[in-house]
Amino acid sequence: MQLSISKHLLDQLRQHDLDAWTQVVRHNSQLEHLHVQEIKTERITPQQVRYELDVWGVSDPLTLIGRNATSRESYFYKGIAPQFPNLVPTPWLNHYDARDSWLVLPDAPHDRLPEQWQADEVNDMLNDLARLHASHWGQKEKLFSYRKLPLLLGTNRKNQKSLHKPLSDEERGIVSEHALKSVQGLSDEWLAAAKGMRLLIDMDGWPEVIDERHLRVMADLLDDPVPMLFPLRELPLTLIHGYPGIYNWRVSILDARTLLDWQSVAIGPGVWDLVTFLETFGLLQDNQMAWQVRDEWPLEEETMIDSYLLRLSAELGTSAETRTLRQAIPAARCLYILLTWLPRFYKWFHRLPADLETRRQIWQAINEYDEHELAGTIYAPISGLRPYLRDTFDRFLKAYYQIT
Repeated sequence: MQLSISKHLLDQLRQHDLDAWTQVVRHNSQLEHLHVQEIKTERITPQQVRYELDVWGVSDPLTLIGRNATSRESYFYKGIAPQFPNLVPTPWLNHYDARDSWLVLPDAPHDRLPEQWQADEVNDMLNDLARLHASHWGQKEKLFSYRKLPLLLGTNRKNQKSLHKPLSDEERGIVSEHALKSVQGLSDEWLAAAKGMRLLIDMDGWPEVIDERHLRVMADLLDDPVPMLFPLRELPLTLIHGYPGIYNWRVSILDARTLLDWQSVAIGPGVWDLVTFLETFGLLQDNQMAWQVRDEWPLEEETMIDSYLLRLSAELGTSAETRTLRQAIPAARCLYILLTWLPRFYKWFHRLPADLETRRQIWQAINEYDEHELAGTIYAPISGLRPYLRDTFDRFLKAYYQIT
């Protein structure tokens, strides 16, 4: 049973109070004689801390992860996650609050890094993803009972008012009112993508990454997303992770797999999770967090898709409609690339000078840097990304021509 705590106890835990942590350890171990003697911490990210607890009565230190969580993620861990004990870690503590949710999770074994994964391990992850989706496949009544989970594609629940609020011309930017009505609950993401698109147009694209063809196609989909959204909205709804990228998986030497970071958990088509896994698979980070393209894939992308669909068929039979799912992959890929990389482009470069000529001169200079030189500038986050993004937007073009 997950431990529920007061705001006062939460503050004590964050302040590394030994008695407070002893209460957490005793509750989860069901051993009243245990006592926390010392706490060591390591800040992993601004939202995440690793706690190493020296516990009297236990030979080895206990390692736990404390992290801020969205209220959606806390809700998932409280009522939905217990259905997947082999895939989702059980929280030692789950403090649910609309503004300040906090989780304490066991530190999942991380023996096999993504660059070390073998074909059988990747296949097992895809099978896990398929089983997750099969568990709620087409079960609308059950899915809609999860009141805190949004619908990924912005479609409304029954009897719910429109999710789109009218915006001024300035707020909409280059996005039409028709497009915002079409995307419904995705309007915030759509406007964020449009900002990146506007910036790319001002820059005349991105040399060797995004040219006039890409800009034209992206503009078409931002203006009329129906060809992209329709095949996805026709698919059965299910429970999805939302972002099962490769760095959210933990693989142990004992062949145990854990899927973390459920802050984007939602109701939507399973193909979204599949495409997210595929699109993140080719991009790795080294020890200095620098990006690099994966040299060799243990499985071809088509083989990965087959593995997922075969497991889904084994779980669901003919109701899996695997042919329809396969045909929807290009639409999911287009949507993923638009909503992932256009907002990031805006985040990276929106602080360039407002004067268009000056902005383009700086943009030209940035693109004359090689990857090593770029790593020493304020634009280090894109160092190593350009080769990957060149392939990404080529896949985007191919996917677009498959849906139009």
